[in-house]
Amino acid sequence: MADPNQPPPEDDAPLTMAGMMKEVQVLADKFKAEDDEVYVSPYAYLEKAAVLQEARCFNDSMVVRENPRKCCTVIAQLLHL
Repeated sequence: MADPNQPPPEDDAPLTMAGMMKEVQVLADKFKAEDDEVYVSPYAYLEKAAVLQEARCFNDSMVVRENPRKCCTVIAQLLHL
């Protein structure tokens, strides 16, 4: 009876150089497909004037207290500029 804590053996065949190369190629293809996706920053197309206009919200203390998420977003946009 097999030990339940041990993972089942995947293959009883010895590991060969050709088998290793095949595994490496499969992994390389997998990562290559993931790398083809282009990441676009959410702040890539910010307009400086629009961000500075939004930053006026810091003049009103009520906005800062009542909507901290918007303030964090504006600060992140300012830092990205």
